[in-house]
Amino acid sequence: MRRKLIIPGIVIIILIIIALIIGINIKPRQIEEAKQNLNTYKFENDKLYITFNQEEWKEVPYDFSETIKYLQQEEMEKFKDNTYQINSEKVVFYRIIKINNAIYSTTGEIVSKIIPQADEYLYRLEVIYSNDQGETWNNVGIGNYEIEYPNAVDSIKFIDQNNGKIAIRKEEGIGSYEYITTDGGETWNEVPSDNEVQNNVLENEQENVPVQNNVLENDQENVLVQN
Repeated sequence: MRRKLIIPGIVIIILIIIALIIGINIKPRQIEEAKQNLNTYKFENDKLYITFNQEEWKEVPYDFSETIKYLQQEEMEKFKDNTYQINSEKVVFYRIIKINNAIYSTTGEIVSKIIPQADEYLYRLEVIYSNDQGETWNNVGIGNYEIEYPNAVDSIKFIDQNNGKIAIRKEEGIGSYEYITTDGGETWNEVPSDNEVQNNVLENEQENVPVQNNVLENDQENVLVQN
């Protein structure tokens, strides 16, 4: 009887040890996942709020009324996945602003306005970001500051506090314009598409052709002189 009890006892001990080892390995990951699940946002009275603990909410101090209005019209209610980011290092959203065909300078100031025909409007696209969990905020325009439809943002992603990328869908719906930042979002530079790179290569090749022709012509002239 004692031998029969010893074997199950050893098995139980081994299972407990295995469970403890697995628990030690999984626990940090589970804690990190739980923390990420607490990071979220909400719309309330045309304002945007964020939280890192589901208890304390901080207002994002910018006007999101046009963005919220459009999301509601599209029955999305919230931002699409991958078009915002909330973590301890970086908080990033985008907003759209309906404009009367206004022309903006590189600093975001209105240079001139054109009265729209009927209901024709353009939209200004801005990235709103924070590096200190919502204590302070910054906003910056992307590209030429004008897009023809508000649902143009495909994705926003920062791999750390400084390096990020935003993809804006093209009007044709095929492909997107991509902009990258290496200074936390203060400035954005467009990434050339494959077609643009190929065109630049072709242009460079065409510019080199006349040079080659000139070399041939000079060689022919030298031959005549020698004769």
